[in-house]
Amino acid sequence: MRMTMGRTAVRLIAPPATILCAVLAAASLPLAAQAVGPARIVSYDVAPSTIVRASGGPALKADYQFEGNLRSSVKGAPRLRNVGDGNVFRRERVPGEGRTRVLVFPKGNGLKVQTKGLIPSTHYSVVMQFRLVTAGKPKYARILNPTLPADDNDNGLYLYNRHLVWYDGGDNAGKPRTVAPKKYVEVAFTRNATGKIHVYVNGKPDISYADGDDQAVIQNHLLRFFVDNANDEESKGAVSRIRLYNDALAAKRVKRIYDQGH
Repeated sequence: MRMTMGRTAVRLIAPPATILCAVLAAASLPLAAQAVGPARIVSYDVAPSTIVRASGGPALKADYQFEGNLRSSVKGAPRLRNVGDGNVFRRERVPGEGRTRVLVFPKGNGLKVQTKGLIPSTHYSVVMQFRLVTAGKPKYARILNPTLPADDNDNGLYLYNRHLVWYDGGDNAGKPRTVAPKKYVEVAFTRNATGKIHVYVNGKPDISYADGDDQAVIQNHLLRFFVDNANDEESKGAVSRIRLYNDALAAKRVKRIYDQGH
């Protein structure tokens, strides 16, 4: 994890007691003070009452790698749950991971996770690596929807043909030809506390959108993947990894995650 260091407190170790007492005697301090044993003197480049802690940015709260189960490798995170019957584990070759297990799902199926106590509903990040069979075809396939089923609407993140779309009463399309047919793609979706949405494809910025009507706010603490409503805008496919963070990742962090092997 990339760490951004703040102004850090500096600790100096005082000399042994014999030297310290000589210093105190020279200063004409009372004998009681001279009897002080080895001591630690703390020096700050900020006010002594303030300790600045190093900040690492958003924390990884869940990491689902589908190694034959739906558990997170990060302790404390809930299990993913299947939506529909027929999801199965298989081995496939995935960029950045080599030959690994993935979860293969038929059309109409997907996954869901309870986010209460895991990530905030208003500011979070999702990083996922997957492939959808409809890539390269003029069809919409839902990837992520934070409002279903509490608010049954069409808003959410989709794959259409070979690019991504954030739909909120209309298409907000990403760059063309960013998703190759039959290939895994890594998509990062972030929303910050002011409602700004950023979507990245394979570590590169793709969509930026101001979520003024809160359609990316997680409803009822339930996040669903690859599952649509009655409009049947779905695809069969496979997923190799899903990660959840407790705030919006910066662009540099998204790129680092992708460059480090997904």
